[in-house]
Amino acid sequence: MEKCEDLEWVEAQKIVITTDLVTATKRHLKFLKAVHDNGKLYNGCVLERAVFRYKYCWLPLLAKYTSRSKISEWRLVVPLDCEWIWHCDRLNPVSCLTTNENLVHQYVKTTKYQIYATTFICYHVYVRYMSDCKELFGIILDPCGVVISSVEGPCKKETEALWNAMYPEEPYELDFDDCFPNHTQNRLASSLSTKYDLVSAVERQSSFYYQVSRSFMKDDIFLEGAVERYKGFLHMIRRNIGTKSNKFCVPTYDIDLMWHTHQLHPLSYCDDTMCLLGNVLDHDDTDSDRTKGHKLDSGFSKTTKQWNEMFLSRYWRAGAMYMPPVQSQKRCIKPSQLFEIMSMEVIF
Repeated sequence: MEKCEDLEWVEAQKIVITTDLVTATKRHLKFLKAVHDNGKLYNGCVLERAVFRYKYCWLPLLAKYTSRSKISEWRLVVPLDCEWIWHCDRLNPVSCLTTNENLVHQYVKTTKYQIYATTFICYHVYVRYMSDCKELFGIILDPCGVVISSVEGPCKKETEALWNAMYPEEPYELDFDDCFPNHTQNRLASSLSTKYDLVSAVERQSSFYYQVSRSFMKDDIFLEGAVERYKGFLHMIRRNIGTKSNKFCVPTYDIDLMWHTHQLHPLSYCDDTMCLLGNVLDHDDTDSDRTKGHKLDSGFSKTTKQWNEMFLSRYWRAGAMYMPPVQSQKRCIKPSQLFEIMSMEVIF
């Protein structure tokens, strides 16, 4: 990142983000690698079984034990398959956009899972994951302080015991070679759950690791620069809202990585973006067409121009630009292809 004393840049760096994004991003990348290395959670019967277990097993278990005091003594360890679906669920686009000025929306601000609500009437977006949690469980299920990632949890026996008590016919660890429906699936399928198309959400997110899998993405200096640039991106959106501009801002992949990581902490994300923008910032991942002249392509060109003019520095950053899939693959690039692709990117 070029040093810049531009006043807009200085103002952008004052933005407060209540999640340690550098540390959280390292965990985020470690988890994405584990999912990629597993190789079976992107589609097929394994994905379908994972979606079922997430909706009907993991979320109810998490809701049941989140507010219990004994959770502070040890934390729940989420199974890998459930964690992957949970991950994609928290990154989905908003569930609806309402312009009903008579609608009173409750913005939920939670501290240690004690709920306080502030009501206001305005145009507002509802983030699907948060609204689903409130509707189904009465609380936003946030991993902070409660859940340990499947790739970091050294001891799963306490969580496994709780799981087995609630779901004696459903194993805690999914056998990826045996994912056929069982009696538990038939019995629990009638329970209330999110209606969001999680299979499609996974399909949209399955190629993301490919774009952020290069080794330098884990480097502290690179990540610290990415946090600064993410704040610049948020500041640019704030300026657009202030001027009533309808510009579509498209992030580079270092910024998008920070954006994803921030969203994985829903209470922090909701609080931070509400304070900054007066609204929960939407992350719409439904458009992936980068054809010249289409929305993403033209949006990126306009974002680049606005960034360059606003911050007097370049938006382009080596290693953070879009990489076309290698040989039509939508997963992680092979190590042997790293240098070739990076060289092509720099030339481009």
